[in-house]
Amino acid sequence: MSEGAMPFNRGEYWATAPAGILGSEFDLGNGTTLMVVKNTDAAALSPKRVVKWEDQSAFEVDYATAASNGPMVAGVVDELYTGQTIPVNAAFYIVRRGNINITMGTAATDPAAGGLVVVDDAAAKGCIGGIEAIGATMNASTAYVQGILQSIGVAQAAVATGPADVEVMLDIRGA
Repeated sequence: MSEGAMPFNRGEYWATAPAGILGSEFDLGNGTTLMVVKNTDAAALSPKRVVKWEDQSAFEVDYATAASNGPMVAGVVDELYTGQTIPVNAAFYIVRRGNINITMGTAATDPAAGGLVVVDDAAAKGCIGGIEAIGATMNASTAYVQGILQSIGVAQAAVATGPADVEVMLDIRGA
C-alpha cells in the first residue's frame, strides 16, 4: 500500500499520469483498496465496469470480456466517476477489494445473494454475470468449476432482473 495522501480525489482522473503514480494502491480504511491505473482501451471506460490487465507491469487496463476472467481481471472502474467516462490514456482509480456496485449485463444470469459473479460480455464489455449461489447443489461439471475459478467476487444481495447494478464484495486475486 502507498503511504500518504491519494494523488487526486475519487471521481477525478488525470489526462496523463505523472511518473511513478501508476500502480499506487490506497487502503481507504473500510476494507476498500484502490489502485491508480491507465486506460489503454480504444474507447473511454465507464464507471462500475470490470477492467482487465492490458499490460500488468505498466499498470495499463482495458475493458474485460468473458475470455478475461480470473487472474486477468484488474478491478472495477470506481463507481464515483458518476456521469462521466475515463478518456483513453487517462490515469484513474479502480477498486481492487471491497464493496462496489458493478453493472450487470442484460443477458447475464441474475446472481443470488452469496452467488459468485464472473465477467460476462454478452450484453456489453465490462459487465458481469452470475453463477450458482455458493452452497447450492455443487457438482464437478467443468462449467461450474471454471466459474468458481474465474469468479471475481460475491453478490451481496439478490438481483431479480438485469440490467442492474449489483453490489459485489470484490476480491481480485493476485493483487
